[in-house]
Amino acid sequence: EIGHDVATRHHEGMPRAHREGVREGGDEVLLGSGSVAEACAERTGFAHGHGVPDRTGALATGQRDLKFPPKIQVALFNFSCYFQIMNTERSARDARAQTTAFGQLLGTGYRPAASGNRSPFDFESLDGRTIIDLKGVTAGARDLRASLLQLAMALRERPGVERGVLVTRIGPMGGERILEELDKLDGVLRAELAGRLCIVGVHADGAIVMPRRDDVLALIQDAAVEVLGGVAARPPLSRWTRKTFSIWLSLLESWLRDEGPVPLGVLGERADCTYPTVRTALERLENLGELRRHSSRGASFGNFPRRSLEEILVLGAEVRPGQAFIDASGRPPDMMRTLRRLRAAAPQHVALGGVVAARHHVQMFDLNGIPRIDVTVNGAGSLDWLEAVDPALQPVDQADMRDTTPILVVHRLDMGDPRFEPGADGGRAIVGRAETLLDLYDLRLTTQADEFVKSLCGMRG
Repeated sequence: EIGHDVATRHHEGMPRAHREGVREGGDEVLLGSGSVAEACAERTGFAHGHGVPDRTGALATGQRDLKFPPKIQVALFNFSCYFQIMNTERSARDARAQTTAFGQLLGTGYRPAASGNRSPFDFESLDGRTIIDLKGVTAGARDLRASLLQLAMALRERPGVERGVLVTRIGPMGGERILEELDKLDGVLRAELAGRLCIVGVHADGAIVMPRRDDVLALIQDAAVEVLGGVAARPPLSRWTRKTFSIWLSLLESWLRDEGPVPLGVLGERADCTYPTVRTALERLENLGELRRHSSRGASFGNFPRRSLEEILVLGAEVRPGQAFIDASGRPPDMMRTLRRLRAAAPQHVALGGVVAARHHVQMFDLNGIPRIDVTVNGAGSLDWLEAVDPALQPVDQADMRDTTPILVVHRLDMGDPRFEPGADGGRAIVGRAETLLDLYDLRLTTQADEFVKSLCGMRG
């Protein structure tokens, strides 16, 4: 959990999931054999990540505090992965309503946890002998195990509490699987902690109470069935695809242009997608809290979609494939010469992007020179025309780019309308604002990308 928290904080605000990392020891940490703080202090290293500020502090772990040591670089590797976003909880409003209703059904013998939202549990009995953690939906065995460990840590800090009760809807898990998880925890937790854990698991046909039902758990079970009986676990959201990415890109382009809601039919035409694909993409954005529906059967982003942008940037070439090229002639790269030849030789379905496009959309774009040339091709056409631009252009794989810098990157879209714009004086087409923004992040020009968005928002008047 500590490693996950640090990794999450390192990822926040970074344009790509490439950073320096750490190695951890692989031994299992057992609560019954020494404190978590001691184990983590011995086995966890923190490496210096690109653009991550120094961080010190302490993580409370009961009797001890884990001090974050000064960062020591222990390993260097490129890290790139896809974060599957799981939607297993109700909305915040529904969760608060559930908690309120559950507390009312428990009656006057219970009260909300004294420390409110900071508490690892939701209710405690007036006599101090029982604490209850209400979790709307448990997605699977791993989720169940994590919730029980959190409750066990709360019991460890409160020796006077006789039992901690996890109340949750258990979805497809049956009693045998829950009992299996309890048996696993018996081997990990100290006996006095494991013996104080209880589960009230609600399912479609009633509830499972473990380890045994008594008068106290009967009251909790009745309240749980009343509140959670109608709660269904939502399935995991589908992965981003090139088509759902095209819908996201169209929505972002309209938001950056301040065009207001986009009719769903128009959205499908621009992205060249069917209505079910449009619906899938919109549902994902709704669950991220970024989409705004309109009575005109239109949709738009309410604000800048930073959460979905982070997902897109992590995926990279999975949803936005590209090919990098180097100058194999051995001569110093001449960006302006290559740009002039490209303007003259490229087909009509090719548009300029990157820094060139940024200066087209925002004339005061702050960057000296052109670090590389970015172009976008809409469709699956051949790149044979690059021979006329410069015969020395040679494709290079991403794995081989550590020791060289590409002079040109060709990105590909597959859209009905990529929203290209005419260049100055009717010249070579320019990619839209959204595609330009992705180019800037791909160039690792994070500050300039953020300023680009602010400038476009300021131009709205």
